[in-house]
Amino acid sequence: MTPDQLRDLVNQRLWSKQVVVWIGERSRLDQILHLQGKSHQLLDVLELIPEDDQWPSDPDERADWLRSRLDEAVQDLRPTGPERVILRVRNAALLATIGTGLQPFFDWFAGSSTMTVLEVDPIKPILIPDTMTGVVRVDFDWLSNRFRDWLSRPEHLCTEA
Repeated sequence: MTPDQLRDLVNQRLWSKQVVVWIGERSRLDQILHLQGKSHQLLDVLELIPEDDQWPSDPDERADWLRSRLDEAVQDLRPTGPERVILRVRNAALLATIGTGLQPFFDWFAGSSTMTVLEVDPIKPILIPDTMTGVVRVDFDWLSNRFRDWLSRPEHLCTEA
């Protein structure tokens, strides 16, 4: 999906369980959404994660814990009226890293008048010292592929051109 296709999707009269992954600059997404005059809610995944001493040590328990917090947060943000609202989820890459899944978005914020946009900041090029060349491998496609598996509909993955 291109940014123009996302703009077209946002302008559709009705949405249908739309959860879109935006990989690009936040300012460009702001431009697309604000130009369309759509109401939106913000949710930062990072704000749902507790201090270290409250965070479960087992990876599966972490995923379950965050899934529960995410479920509550998304449910609280769901509009009560008929207005069209887009939920913008910042730091969405953490959902892939922790293995939380996307079910709360489909359950509470994906309908005919609600849409979720999972925001993933683009990966900035990094300079690897000569001593590390050949030792460190950076997989820039990992995040995109992880979300594609979860969504199982790659046309909902929008990357900024």
